[in-house]
Amino acid sequence: MKRRNNLTRKQKAIWSVLAVLVMVLTANLVFQTGYFLPVQPLREWEEYFGDEDLTIVEQQWEPKIDASFGTGVVYLAANDYALLMENERFSLLRGWVRDRRGIQYRIAEDAITVGALHLPCNSSGSIDYIFGVISHPDVETIVVKSFNEQNGQVKEFCTLYRKNFVEQDGEIYFLCRRDNWQYHPSDQLQAFGYDAGGILVAQGFV
Repeated sequence: MKRRNNLTRKQKAIWSVLAVLVMVLTANLVFQTGYFLPVQPLREWEEYFGDEDLTIVEQQWEPKIDASFGTGVVYLAANDYALLMENERFSLLRGWVRDRRGIQYRIAEDAITVGALHLPCNSSGSIDYIFGVISHPDVETIVVKSFNEQNGQVKEFCTLYRKNFVEQDGEIYFLCRRDNWQYHPSDQLQAFGYDAGGILVAQGFV
């Protein structure tokens, strides 16, 4: 009898999960307020870019962004025109919804295309990302700094080396992450690329 009751509880749990999934899917179809899968919003961006496919470079879970369900996820995607970084989170009634995004269009060759994404956390603090693609073949080190035009303050965000870069389909990407960065709207972020001899060979700014 105990075994039969346990199976009944499991069946009830499975049916409850299925009912929630059906409810979310129905809400998405009827109200078009969210998505069934977290990757779906990226596919809509492909239409925005003229059906140019977006390749996912990095995917990171950020539970601190969503205190309710702990389902924050961040995607870094790219195509021939731009870099896109977007945060999504799960809502029980709406499914996967967009939260914040950063778009940076590619610039000239032999340079660094760099973008930023600032993510406030529901509980406290924030998470900041700096992302980019390196077009210069000799870059071995990336140093990202912020410059405040009002007070002249200079702060280093991060330093990345060749081993930290992400190589995919012949492209070289980089991604920096900081918790509780003292971000100010007047800060200008710049990325400096140095070769193996420490000579500045490329740069870019947000």
